[in-house]
Amino acid sequence: MAATRLSRRTLAASLAAALPLTRIATAQETWPTRPVRVIVPFAAGGSTDILARLVSQHLAEPLGQQLIIENKPGGATNIAAEYVVKSRPDGYTLLFGAAAMSTNPSLLPSMPYDLFRDLAPITVIGRTPLVLVVHPAVPARTVGELLELARSRPEGLNYATGGNGTIPHLASELLRSLADVRLAHVPYRGQATAMPDLLAGRVPMMLESIPPLLPVIRNGQLRALAVAEPERLAVLPEVPTLAESGFPGFSAAAWNALWAPAGTPAAIIARVNRDANAVLREPAVQARFAELGARPVGGTVEEMDRFLRAEVAQWAEVIRRSGATAN
Repeated sequence: MAATRLSRRTLAASLAAALPLTRIATAQETWPTRPVRVIVPFAAGGSTDILARLVSQHLAEPLGQQLIIENKPGGATNIAAEYVVKSRPDGYTLLFGAAAMSTNPSLLPSMPYDLFRDLAPITVIGRTPLVLVVHPAVPARTVGELLELARSRPEGLNYATGGNGTIPHLASELLRSLADVRLAHVPYRGQATAMPDLLAGRVPMMLESIPPLLPVIRNGQLRALAVAEPERLAVLPEVPTLAESGFPGFSAAAWNALWAPAGTPAAIIARVNRDANAVLREPAVQARFAELGARPVGGTVEEMDRFLRAEVAQWAEVIRRSGATAN
């Protein structure tokens, strides 16, 4: 009798252990059977939206279903992220998120979700490098000369950004802290609204994402002094890195990544990861990224998790030291 009870317990335990595997296998075999929604936390037409549409278009073929973009701007990406967090974890709602998601926990007094508990990472899609530019009237042709100029003036130098708490703002504060110079922040309502004053020389410098700056660098309206990437960029090969300019290890970029709601079956996460990485290796996709001044990244779920934790920690320290806010 005891042997029978033991046998039944063993059988029950074996069945229970097999159930998650069965669910994973079923999800992998049947998903997706209808279109997948990709939630974008910014308005249509911006760089995140453009990349989301590019990747989604190419993902449709291996997935065998259309990916539909839904723009839900506002709340510094929180509106879109919270919407995805509250969606069913069935693989039919994904988030094409952005770098602000790593700074919000330190910038905002409260958060409607937990980045690591409520969302499942899939893969980092791409990085959009930052470039330090000055107006041609500024008598500095290197980062060192620019910093000496700032030190020579009691009021230092002003720098423009597209807003408080953005990655360019925090990266500029990191540079100011490391260089120990006086740099005053002039925030605008978006990158586009800062450009007229920068081009007119009313604000002498900016450390900002490269896409809107590339044309005016190439036509001589602005001078590029350095890029905030570990290596030089193919689109600006003559421009040194900040690491080469006296700031070893300096790296800051806007970036985008894919998430799903926490609890999404592991097999679905694995399939999107695999297919997204394949898409990012396609020559046509890589060429389009280059045109936009971005570079594809990809990688495993575990690599994305480590990347996110490093970003959150880095910017939390910058925010603490600088007193930066989102307002």
